Amino acid sequence: MNRKNVLGFAMAIAMVAMLAFSGFEVSAAGLTQAQFPELVHYGTITDEDAQILKSFFDYEYYKEQNPDVVEQYGDSYEALFNHFCTKGVFEGRTGSADFDPAAYASAYGDLKAQFGADILSYYRHYATEGKAVGRNITTIAACAEAGITVIGLANDSIVITPEVYRVAVYLGTNDYGVVRQSIAIAQQRAAATGGSVVIVADDASGGGSALEGLEKVGTITAGNGLHIGIYVGQNLESYGAWQLDGDTLAAITLISSTDGYVAVKDVNDELDPTYRIASIPVYAWSTEATSSYSTLNNSSADVYLMANAETETDYNIQPDSRETNGVETTVTFSGSSEGTPVVADENGTTSTEYTVGVGFVESSAESVTVNVAIEGDDGLAISDTYTFEGE
Repeated sequence: MNRKNVLGFAMAIAMVAMLAFSGFEVSAAGLTQAQFPELVHYGTITDEDAQILKSFFDYEYYKEQNPDVVEQYGDSYEALFNHFCTKGVFEGRTGSADFDPAAYASAYGDLKAQFGADILSYYRHYATEGKAVGRNITTIAACAEAGITVIGLANDSIVITPEVYRVAVYLGTNDYGVVRQSIAIAQQRAAATGGSVVIVADDASGGGSALEGLEKVGTITAGNGLHIGIYVGQNLESYGAWQLDGDTLAAITLISSTDGYVAVKDVNDELDPTYRIASIPVYAWSTEATSSYSTLNNSSADVYLMANAETETDYNIQPDSRETNGVETTVTFSGSSEGTPVVADENGTTSTEYTVGVGFVESSAESVTVNVAIEGDDGLAISDTYTFEGE
């Protein structure tokens, strides 16, 4: 066990002691539900809503997670599903382990801006649109993995940072409010004694994820890729990152944006391409599939990744900075004598999945700095930073 993990373990043990010392109830239900039902605004649902909610309802999960409901209403499927539809959904109780509307809202800011605290709207959107277009960050765990803080909908005082989530998992509790209070106590005590608080390490090596703090765009494998478009907003000093259609480069989904961003639409209510200041294609290639027209230089890897930016005047913009644990090399295409920079994944195979994330570092009317990261399930990590001029 390395030093960071030892410190992380010590932190966890100290927190367990604090939980017991402070009289907190570790086993209390947490998640993102409101703790005071009398403060909840209970709405009504239509028959169509009930059918949608049925697809999100796992009877065994709901029964296990809500013993207070079982005690009051019984444990029949009908009683528990009726509770979920009439009370539970509005209290922020989740119907299954696979979808939390607060996590979905926190992961996709455009939806939060559109629906606010209307919990039902997130169920409707995911069922009718979101799932089909790959909006797959739907749980607190997925948000934590992507570096996203979850804010409750039924109770916006519930704030679950990735650090709080990781410590909660380490301690085996889902009472995130208790964990947050305990971390605050630990920080206060550390400050009083001149010490510091170390949160549990992400993994055995003690390293963090290249995707931390970024919004996930999607995943790719060898032979395919995706495009990210950077668009300036109406006020010409805010920016949005959009997933683009790989063939037409038409904007599909808003991934992330800076404060005050409002997209500029054309007469067809589609994103105006003249406000796109750059696109960033990310591809993974198999050397086996491309050996007839390219040569991977100084590496025998089976997979390499190409990531560069494009503007109207330059189609091969390399990042301002790149951090990677892969092999930085070049690939030479048939008919060209000049090598194109790539990162070779010497552990990658044709089935390796690479997750792509994007986030804004800083922005102004003059320029915007963007971070694009790629992380493979085999451990490859690439973190690129680009700076583009504004409009």
